[in-house]
Amino acid sequence: MNAKRLRDLLIYDPLTGIFTHRTTRGPRKKGSLAGSVNALGYIVISIDYVDYSAHRLAWLYQFDSLPNNQIDHINGNRADNRICNLRLADNSQNNQNRPLQRNNTSGFKGVSLHKQSGRWFAYATKNGKRVSGGYHESAEQAFAAATALRTQLHGEYAKHDYRKVTP
Repeated sequence: MNAKRLRDLLIYDPLTGIFTHRTTRGPRKKGSLAGSVNALGYIVISIDYVDYSAHRLAWLYQFDSLPNNQIDHINGNRADNRICNLRLADNSQNNQNRPLQRNNTSGFKGVSLHKQSGRWFAYATKNGKRVSGGYHESAEQAFAAATALRTQLHGEYAKHDYRKVTP
């Protein structure tokens, strides 16, 4: 796929992140929305019998080349392909922008209860290795330490998630 072929077939609006068909071809009408949402929540567009992720096509449309790295959705919404919501990221950076995991029991990203001591452990991950943020008396204190650690390790890619846990 190259930028010229993409522009011949589709129109991309960088303010909305939406692709529309430039011409009528078979069942696809001129001006109709291109693509559909897959099981993972990404918009996928089929061009010449090959499926492409819409966020990668948006990057190609805007910058004339596909990146070697991954493309991160800043707000975490995989279907939001506005160019202002897309940024280049390596695997470690992209993994930082993940939401709180479903099996999290503390309610805070990077916080777990150390059962033997009854204290809360703060941590962050960098390049597949866990970095300690120490032990704390409360989950909130551990979350503050984990947040500071993630910011130090990952800068703008750090995501600080929490949810209210009901007993």
